[in-house]
Amino acid sequence: MKRPRYVLTPICVLVIACLPAAARSSQPTAPPPAAAPVTERFLDRLERLTPADPISYFRLGEEVADAAADPASMALARELLVLAFHLDLAAGGQAGVAAPACLALAEAQRGGRDRAWLLALAKTLDPRRVAPEWLTRPVAPTADSAAYQVAMFLGLVRSGDGAQARQLLARPGVREGLYAYNRVLRELGLPGGAEALEREAGRWPCPECAGARIVRRPGPGGGEVRLCSNCRGDPGPRLAPGELEAHLRFESWALQGVQRSWAAQAAVDAGAPLLDPDPASVAPAFGVDPSRTLWRNGAWTSPQPAAPSLPQGDPAPPASAAPAIPPSGSG
Repeated sequence: MKRPRYVLTPICVLVIACLPAAARSSQPTAPPPAAAPVTERFLDRLERLTPADPISYFRLGEEVADAAADPASMALARELLVLAFHLDLAAGGQAGVAAPACLALAEAQRGGRDRAWLLALAKTLDPRRVAPEWLTRPVAPTADSAAYQVAMFLGLVRSGDGAQARQLLARPGVREGLYAYNRVLRELGLPGGAEALEREAGRWPCPECAGARIVRRPGPGGGEVRLCSNCRGDPGPRLAPGELEAHLRFESWALQGVQRSWAAQAAVDAGAPLLDPDPASVAPAFGVDPSRTLWRNGAWTSPQPAAPSLPQGDPAPPASAAPAIPPSGSG
Protein backbone atom coordinates (compact mmCIF):
# COMPACT_ATOMS: atom_id res chain seq x y z
CA MET A 1 0.00 0.00 0.00
CA LYS A 2 1.41 3.36 -1.02
CA ARG A 3 1.90 6.00 1.53
CA PRO A 4 -0.39 9.04 1.45
CA ARG A 5 2.56 11.39 1.11
CA TYR A 6 2.86 10.40 -2.54
CA VAL A 7 -0.71 11.62 -3.12
CA LEU A 8 0.04 15.06 -1.59
CA THR A 9 3.27 15.55 -3.49
CA PRO A 10 1.72 17.11 -6.66
CA ILE A 11 -0.27 19.54 -4.53
CA CYS A 12 2.84 20.60 -2.65
CA VAL A 13 4.71 21.07 -5.90
CA LEU A 14 1.89 23.24 -7.28
CA VAL A 15 1.85 25.43 -4.14
CA ILE A 16 5.61 25.82 -4.17
CA ALA A 17 5.56 26.76 -7.85
CA CYS A 18 2.89 29.39 -7.31
CA LEU A 19 4.58 31.07 -4.36
CA PRO A 20 7.23 32.99 -6.32
CA ALA A 21 4.66 34.34 -8.77
CA ALA A 22 2.46 35.57 -5.94
CA ALA A 23 5.42 37.17 -4.25
CA ARG A 24 6.39 38.89 -7.45
CA SER A 25 2.84 40.15 -8.08
CA SER A 26 2.71 41.71 -4.62
CA GLN A 27 5.80 43.79 -5.24
CA PRO A 28 5.13 47.35 -6.50
CA THR A 29 6.10 47.87 -10.11
CA ALA A 30 8.74 50.47 -10.73
CA PRO A 31 7.48 53.55 -12.60
CA PRO A 32 8.74 53.90 -16.17
CA PRO A 33 11.79 56.13 -16.47
CA ALA A 34 10.97 59.73 -17.30
CA ALA A 35 11.96 60.90 -20.73
CA ALA A 36 15.06 63.08 -20.76
CA PRO A 37 14.56 66.74 -21.70
CA VAL A 38 15.26 67.55 -25.32
CA THR A 39 18.15 69.78 -24.29
CA GLU A 40 19.86 66.69 -22.87
CA ARG A 41 18.87 64.36 -25.71
CA PHE A 42 20.24 66.76 -28.34
CA LEU A 43 22.97 68.36 -26.22
CA ASP A 44 25.86 67.18 -28.38
CA ARG A 45 24.27 68.46 -31.58
CA LEU A 46 23.25 71.74 -29.96
CA GLU A 47 26.80 72.44 -28.87
CA ARG A 48 28.19 71.58 -32.32
CA LEU A 49 26.03 74.15 -34.12
CA THR A 50 27.95 76.89 -35.89
CA PRO A 51 26.57 80.00 -37.65
CA ALA A 52 28.32 78.93 -40.85
CA ASP A 53 25.93 75.96 -41.20
CA PRO A 54 22.26 77.12 -41.14
CA ILE A 55 21.08 73.73 -42.42
CA SER A 56 22.11 72.09 -39.13
CA TYR A 57 19.91 74.54 -37.20
CA PHE A 58 16.98 73.80 -39.50
CA ARG A 59 17.30 70.01 -39.34
CA LEU A 60 17.72 69.99 -35.58
CA GLY A 61 14.75 72.34 -35.19
CA GLU A 62 12.50 69.95 -37.10
CA GLU A 63 13.68 66.98 -35.02
CA VAL A 64 13.14 68.84 -31.75
CA ALA A 65 9.64 69.87 -32.90
CA ASP A 66 8.79 66.24 -33.67
CA ALA A 67 10.04 65.11 -30.24
CA ALA A 68 8.58 68.06 -28.29
CA ALA A 69 6.20 67.12 -25.49
CA ASP A 70 6.13 70.37 -23.49
CA PRO A 71 6.14 74.15 -24.14
CA ALA A 72 9.88 74.46 -23.38
CA SER A 73 10.72 71.93 -26.11
CA MET A 74 8.52 73.72 -28.64
CA ALA A 75 10.17 77.02 -27.70
CA LEU A 76 13.59 75.50 -28.41
CA ALA A 77 12.36 74.20 -31.78
CA ARG A 78 11.10 77.67 -32.74
CA GLU A 79 14.40 79.25 -31.68
CA LEU A 80 16.34 76.82 -33.89
CA LEU A 81 14.09 77.50 -36.88
CA VAL A 82 14.28 81.28 -36.42
CA LEU A 83 18.08 81.11 -36.17
CA ALA A 84 18.22 78.96 -39.31
CA PHE A 85 16.06 81.56 -41.07
CA HIS A 86 18.24 84.53 -40.11
CA LEU A 87 21.58 82.79 -40.62
CA ASP A 88 20.56 81.72 -44.12
CA LEU A 89 19.47 85.24 -45.04
CA ALA A 90 22.68 86.68 -43.60
CA ALA A 91 24.64 84.31 -45.86
CA GLY A 92 22.71 85.42 -48.94
CA GLY A 93 20.28 82.49 -48.93
CA GLN A 94 22.90 80.04 -50.15
CA ALA A 95 21.63 77.21 -47.92
CA GLY A 96 18.05 77.65 -49.12
CA VAL A 97 16.47 77.03 -45.69
CA ALA A 98 14.88 80.46 -45.03
CA ALA A 99 11.60 79.65 -46.79
CA PRO A 100 11.37 76.08 -45.38
CA ALA A 101 11.99 77.50 -41.90
CA CYS A 102 9.02 79.86 -42.39
CA LEU A 103 6.83 76.93 -43.44
CA ALA A 104 7.95 74.90 -40.40
CA LEU A 105 7.16 77.84 -38.11
CA ALA A 106 3.76 78.22 -39.78
CA GLU A 107 2.95 74.56 -39.08
CA ALA A 108 3.43 75.17 -35.36
CA GLN A 109 1.11 78.21 -35.32
CA ARG A 110 -2.52 77.73 -34.29
CA GLY A 111 -3.45 81.31 -35.00
CA GLY A 112 -4.56 81.82 -38.59
CA ARG A 113 -3.21 85.38 -38.77
CA ASP A 114 0.37 84.47 -37.81
CA ARG A 115 0.24 81.39 -40.00
CA ALA A 116 -0.90 83.41 -43.02
CA TRP A 117 1.88 85.95 -42.37
CA LEU A 118 4.57 83.25 -42.30
CA LEU A 119 3.21 81.58 -45.44
CA ALA A 120 3.22 84.94 -47.23
CA LEU A 121 6.83 85.48 -46.13
CA ALA A 122 7.84 82.03 -47.38
CA LYS A 123 6.17 82.75 -50.71
CA THR A 124 8.01 86.06 -50.93
CA LEU A 125 11.37 84.38 -50.33
CA ASP A 126 10.74 81.39 -52.60
CA PRO A 127 7.51 81.23 -54.64
CA ARG A 128 8.17 77.56 -55.39
CA ARG A 129 7.57 76.65 -51.75
CA VAL A 130 3.87 77.66 -51.77
CA ALA A 131 1.26 76.31 -54.14
CA PRO A 132 -0.64 78.85 -56.29
CA GLU A 133 -3.85 80.23 -54.87
CA TRP A 134 -6.00 78.51 -57.50
CA LEU A 135 -4.66 75.12 -56.39
CA THR A 136 -5.21 75.64 -52.67
CA ARG A 137 -8.51 75.42 -50.89
CA PRO A 138 -8.92 76.30 -47.21
CA VAL A 139 -9.64 73.27 -45.05
CA ALA A 140 -12.86 73.69 -43.11
CA PRO A 141 -12.58 72.84 -39.41
CA THR A 142 -14.06 69.47 -38.47
CA ALA A 143 -15.69 68.40 -35.22
CA ASP A 144 -12.34 66.97 -34.10
CA SER A 145 -10.27 70.07 -34.85
CA ALA A 146 -9.01 72.23 -32.01
CA ALA A 147 -10.55 75.39 -33.49
CA TYR A 148 -14.03 73.84 -33.64
CA GLN A 149 -13.84 72.52 -30.08
CA VAL A 150 -12.56 75.84 -28.72
CA ALA A 151 -15.48 77.60 -30.42
CA MET A 152 -17.84 75.03 -28.87
CA PHE A 153 -16.26 75.71 -25.47
CA LEU A 154 -17.02 79.42 -25.79
CA GLY A 155 -20.64 78.67 -26.62
CA LEU A 156 -21.04 76.35 -23.62
CA VAL A 157 -19.53 78.92 -21.28
CA ARG A 158 -21.79 81.61 -22.70
CA SER A 159 -24.90 79.49 -22.14
CA GLY A 160 -23.93 78.53 -18.57
CA ASP A 161 -23.32 74.83 -19.31
CA GLY A 162 -20.21 74.74 -17.17
CA ALA A 163 -20.15 70.97 -16.63
CA GLN A 164 -20.15 70.25 -20.37
CA ALA A 165 -17.60 73.02 -20.94
CA ARG A 166 -15.23 71.47 -18.38
CA GLN A 167 -15.67 68.03 -19.93
CA LEU A 168 -14.84 69.46 -23.35
CA LEU A 169 -11.83 71.29 -21.94
CA ALA A 170 -10.52 68.01 -20.48
CA ARG A 171 -10.25 66.42 -23.92
CA PRO A 172 -6.73 66.08 -25.31
CA GLY A 173 -5.56 69.23 -27.04
CA VAL A 174 -8.58 71.44 -26.28
CA ARG A 175 -7.12 73.30 -23.30
CA GLU A 176 -3.83 73.74 -25.12
CA GLY A 177 -5.72 75.07 -28.14
CA LEU A 178 -7.66 77.54 -25.99
CA TYR A 179 -4.48 78.99 -24.48
CA ALA A 180 -2.82 79.08 -27.91
CA TYR A 181 -5.57 81.54 -28.90
CA ASN A 182 -5.08 83.60 -25.72
CA ARG A 183 -3.54 86.59 -27.47
CA VAL A 184 -6.25 86.60 -30.15
CA LEU A 185 -8.98 86.47 -27.50
CA ARG A 186 -7.52 89.50 -25.74
CA GLU A 187 -7.06 91.44 -28.97
CA LEU A 188 -10.68 90.82 -29.94
CA GLY A 189 -11.92 92.36 -26.70
CA LEU A 190 -12.24 89.51 -24.17
CA PRO A 191 -10.68 90.76 -20.90
CA GLY A 192 -8.78 88.02 -19.11
CA GLY A 193 -8.56 85.88 -22.24
CA ALA A 194 -8.41 82.11 -21.81
CA GLU A 195 -7.97 82.31 -18.01
CA ALA A 196 -11.22 84.26 -17.57
CA LEU A 197 -13.13 81.81 -19.77
CA GLU A 198 -11.84 78.85 -17.77
CA ARG A 199 -12.88 80.54 -14.51
CA GLU A 200 -16.37 81.15 -15.89
CA ALA A 201 -16.65 77.47 -16.83
CA GLY A 202 -15.97 76.61 -13.18
CA ARG A 203 -18.77 78.87 -11.92
CA TRP A 204 -21.57 77.12 -13.78
CA PRO A 205 -24.09 75.46 -13.78
CA CYS A 206 -26.14 77.63 -11.47
CA PRO A 207 -25.73 76.41 -7.86
CA GLU A 208 -29.42 77.03 -7.12
CA CYS A 209 -31.29 75.58 -10.11
CA ALA A 210 -28.47 73.44 -11.63
CA GLY A 211 -29.23 74.89 -15.03
CA ALA A 212 -32.97 74.20 -14.95
CA ARG A 213 -33.72 77.96 -14.81
CA ILE A 214 -36.60 77.33 -12.39
CA VAL A 215 -36.86 76.16 -8.79
CA ARG A 216 -39.62 73.83 -7.61
CA ARG A 217 -40.81 73.89 -4.04
CA PRO A 218 -43.06 71.13 -2.73
CA GLY A 219 -46.51 72.09 -1.61
CA PRO A 220 -50.20 71.51 -2.14
CA GLY A 221 -51.44 71.29 -5.68
CA GLY A 222 -48.14 70.18 -7.15
CA GLY A 223 -45.97 72.71 -5.34
CA GLU A 224 -44.64 76.06 -6.39
CA VAL A 225 -42.55 76.79 -9.46
CA ARG A 226 -40.66 80.03 -9.55
CA LEU A 227 -37.86 81.59 -11.54
CA CYS A 228 -34.38 80.95 -10.19
CA SER A 229 -33.36 83.92 -8.09
CA ASN A 230 -29.65 83.39 -8.76
CA CYS A 231 -29.44 83.21 -12.55
CA ARG A 232 -32.94 84.68 -13.13
CA GLY A 233 -33.63 82.07 -15.77
CA ASP A 234 -30.67 83.14 -17.91
CA PRO A 235 -27.56 81.19 -16.82
CA GLY A 236 -24.13 82.15 -17.99
CA PRO A 237 -21.81 85.11 -17.48
CA ARG A 238 -23.11 88.64 -17.71
CA LEU A 239 -21.30 89.92 -20.79
CA ALA A 240 -20.36 93.56 -20.89
CA PRO A 241 -21.22 95.62 -23.97
CA GLY A 242 -19.02 94.45 -26.80
CA GLU A 243 -18.05 91.12 -25.22
CA LEU A 244 -20.76 89.18 -27.04
CA GLU A 245 -19.55 90.66 -30.32
CA ALA A 246 -16.00 89.64 -29.34
CA HIS A 247 -17.23 86.06 -28.75
CA LEU A 248 -18.87 85.93 -32.15
CA ARG A 249 -15.90 87.55 -33.89
CA PHE A 250 -13.58 84.93 -32.43
CA GLU A 251 -15.85 82.03 -33.38
CA SER A 252 -16.16 83.32 -36.95
CA TRP A 253 -12.39 83.77 -37.14
CA ALA A 254 -11.60 80.34 -35.64
CA LEU A 255 -14.10 78.60 -37.91
CA GLN A 256 -12.68 80.38 -40.99
CA GLY A 257 -15.78 82.37 -41.75
CA VAL A 258 -15.81 83.73 -45.29
CA GLN A 259 -15.63 87.52 -45.07
CA ARG A 260 -16.99 88.95 -48.33
CA SER A 261 -16.92 92.64 -47.42
CA TRP A 262 -14.68 95.13 -45.70
CA ALA A 263 -17.26 95.57 -42.96
CA ALA A 264 -17.36 91.83 -42.24
CA GLN A 265 -13.59 91.60 -42.25
CA ALA A 266 -13.33 94.54 -39.84
CA ALA A 267 -15.90 92.87 -37.57
CA VAL A 268 -13.76 89.73 -37.42
CA ASP A 269 -10.28 91.19 -36.88
CA ALA A 270 -11.34 94.52 -35.31
CA GLY A 271 -9.52 96.43 -38.03
CA ALA A 272 -6.12 94.88 -37.29
CA PRO A 273 -3.40 96.18 -39.62
CA LEU A 274 -2.15 93.97 -42.41
CA LEU A 275 1.06 92.21 -41.43
CA ASP A 276 3.92 93.04 -43.76
CA PRO A 277 6.02 89.97 -44.67
CA ASP A 278 9.26 91.60 -43.57
CA PRO A 279 12.10 89.13 -42.85
CA ALA A 280 13.52 91.43 -40.17
CA SER A 281 10.35 91.05 -38.09
CA VAL A 282 10.56 87.27 -37.67
CA ALA A 283 12.99 87.22 -34.75
CA PRO A 284 11.19 89.95 -32.73
CA ALA A 285 7.85 88.19 -33.35
CA PHE A 286 9.18 85.02 -31.70
CA GLY A 287 11.31 86.75 -29.07
CA VAL A 288 14.59 85.40 -30.45
CA ASP A 289 17.90 87.28 -30.46
CA PRO A 290 19.50 86.39 -33.82
CA SER A 291 22.93 87.40 -32.53
CA ARG A 292 22.94 84.55 -29.99
CA THR A 293 23.74 81.57 -32.18
CA LEU A 294 25.82 79.27 -29.94
CA TRP A 295 24.38 76.89 -27.34
CA ARG A 296 26.55 76.98 -24.22
CA ASN A 297 25.70 75.92 -20.65
CA GLY A 298 22.01 75.44 -21.44
CA ALA A 299 21.40 78.82 -23.10
CA TRP A 300 22.04 80.72 -26.31
CA THR A 301 25.03 83.00 -26.35
CA SER A 302 26.82 85.23 -28.83
CA PRO A 303 30.07 84.15 -30.43
CA GLN A 304 33.11 85.71 -28.85
CA PRO A 305 34.79 88.26 -31.11
CA ALA A 306 38.13 87.20 -32.43
CA ALA A 307 41.02 88.51 -30.36
CA PRO A 308 42.99 91.17 -32.24
CA SER A 309 46.43 90.07 -33.30
CA LEU A 310 49.21 91.44 -31.18
CA PRO A 311 51.19 94.21 -32.93
CA GLN A 312 54.58 93.10 -34.01
CA GLY A 313 57.63 95.19 -33.14
CA ASP A 314 58.54 97.82 -35.63
CA PRO A 315 61.10 96.36 -38.00
CA ALA A 316 64.50 98.00 -37.86
CA PRO A 317 65.08 100.39 -40.72
CA PRO A 318 67.32 98.95 -43.37
CA ALA A 319 70.94 99.96 -42.97
CA SER A 320 71.82 102.53 -45.56
CA ALA A 321 74.92 101.89 -47.61
CA ALA A 322 77.87 103.88 -46.33
CA PRO A 323 79.19 106.38 -48.89
CA ALA A 324 82.30 105.28 -50.60
CA ILE A 325 85.38 107.05 -49.19
CA PRO A 326 87.94 107.79 -51.79
CA PRO A 327 91.42 106.37 -50.94
CA SER A 328 93.82 108.83 -49.47
CA GLY A 329 96.58 110.20 -51.61
CA SER A 330 94.62 109.82 -54.80
CA GLY A 331 94.78 112.79 -57.03
